[in-house]
Amino acid sequence: MSDIPRIMLKQKISLLAFGIIIALIILEVALRLFGNFYLYGQAQRNKIALEQWGKFRILCLGESTTALGGPDSYPRQLGRLLRQRLPGKGIRIVNKAIPGITTITILDNLQHYLDEYGPRMVIVMMGINAQEQLLFPEISDKSLLRWGKDKIKYTRIYKLMRFCKTVMQEKEILRNIYLQRAKFYIETDDDERTEEAFRKAIKTMPHDPDAYLEFARYFQEIKDDLNQAEEQFMRALIVSPTAYDEYLDFGLYCQKQGKYLQAERVFKNIITLSSVRPQAHTQLGLLYILEERLEEAERVLEENYENFSRDYEVILALATLYQVRGNLASAEELFLKAVDINPEPEAYIYLNQCYNLQGKYEEAEERLKRAFARYPRNIELHIELSRCYTAQKDFSRAEEVLKKASKMDPMEDEIFVELAWLYHAQNNEVSAEECLRHVLNIDPGNESLLDELTKYYDKRNKSLENDEIIQGFVQAYKSTDNYPASTKRRYRKLRDIVLARGITLVCVQYPRRRLQPLKDILGSKKLIIFVDNEKIFNEAVAKGRYEDYFTDRFAGDFGHCTEKGNRLLAENIAEALLREYFHK
Repeated sequence: MSDIPRIMLKQKISLLAFGIIIALIILEVALRLFGNFYLYGQAQRNKIALEQWGKFRILCLGESTTALGGPDSYPRQLGRLLRQRLPGKGIRIVNKAIPGITTITILDNLQHYLDEYGPRMVIVMMGINAQEQLLFPEISDKSLLRWGKDKIKYTRIYKLMRFCKTVMQEKEILRNIYLQRAKFYIETDDDERTEEAFRKAIKTMPHDPDAYLEFARYFQEIKDDLNQAEEQFMRALIVSPTAYDEYLDFGLYCQKQGKYLQAERVFKNIITLSSVRPQAHTQLGLLYILEERLEEAERVLEENYENFSRDYEVILALATLYQVRGNLASAEELFLKAVDINPEPEAYIYLNQCYNLQGKYEEAEERLKRAFARYPRNIELHIELSRCYTAQKDFSRAEEVLKKASKMDPMEDEIFVELAWLYHAQNNEVSAEECLRHVLNIDPGNESLLDELTKYYDKRNKSLENDEIIQGFVQAYKSTDNYPASTKRRYRKLRDIVLARGITLVCVQYPRRRLQPLKDILGSKKLIIFVDNEKIFNEAVAKGRYEDYFTDRFAGDFGHCTEKGNRLLAENIAEALLREYFHK
């Protein structure tokens, strides 16, 4: 008899569970039906709203070569050119390029962008980051648990629960809506509405730093108005100490731009608003060192050291000041303290450089050997020891150390660059160039190598552009002539998605690169326009200077464009569109 209540309890639990499941199924079906009606109405409203911002929308996709430049980026310049030439078309450019993005992510975002913006044309310039994708292979297999979680997340019930949670945070939602509007207006070059949306976001949550920070980045990155950016960063820090690092980074940005007065003001504002952390004091002191205002640097850094005497960065900054001022004994004492606090290779390297300046080569060698006991395979320590020997003109021991390091890591290009300089110091240019060629073979995409090559040829008074080594560098790094199979597949998938919607696809080749590889991948199809930038940029560089059109050489034969380079790129794309699409 005692088992009967237990059986009845199990039956009740089973019936209750069954009822809950049925109720959830009914609720899920109802929510899906309601959701479909709602999404249909939303799509119609979005379609009408988007029409107000331009009848002919062009979506630009790519990485940093498309994303960067603010008002001088090629998409922004292209929009202005097309609106001038086609005033009645209602041309609007939507730039959704992201620095550092790979073709995987571009493809993942594509359907969403097409749905959201409804473009008539998609312009894509991508592929240079293809090698990075090899580090992140696509994962196709999922565990059963992961599969179950994914399925739950797609149910309307789960989404309803998420919605109920967000209702409790309606101010945050409203703020995010305003921020999204601001981003949309940025893409359409509507500065007035952009700033209005940011100000509404701030008004919605005036004590939250995020909107201030987004507004500040807009002024910094898009408008290049550092004064307005500074004001918003400062307001963010006033409302929340979490904005400390972003405001500090802005000060460092001003410093890198050569705007030392503004950087100084930023660091001082941070110190006034938040003096409980040492970083702003440290950066202010280092800025004074850079400006050779050494007495002011000493005052700031010594005061900082009194308050944060165990902080590693604080110690290094003051030690650096003493070293610059020639007070090497005090610098040495502080570098020794830094080693005790943080016995990492970096600290030993700073100490070694101080020893070398004093001619204390035996102490330097002894300390480096202690470091080797901790880090026997650290390449930077080997390089530093070789420099210690080089300073003593002991070239054979320096070479021995570097060759030992090369055996430990034959793929480390920094070793062979150092060897090249060692051979150059001995006027052994043949061996120096052999080392540089070796680096080209092991790391053809190393942008810093190009800087070393430039310094090397400047020392030899030799032309960089016409040299055989730099041509080898360029040819080795040209990856778009030999796309990985995965990138080719994604390029074709992007083509198929865009063309299936009846949208024109514009494939832009990078400056100074051959167009044929793109044509081989995509084929000649209706609704595809190819833009060749090889000849026009080669001729421009030949007539002028490389630096007129590019800010760096991250890709070997081209880099990120200057305002002039982006203008040339935009003009060439505009001419292709006017000729092949608009028939002008």
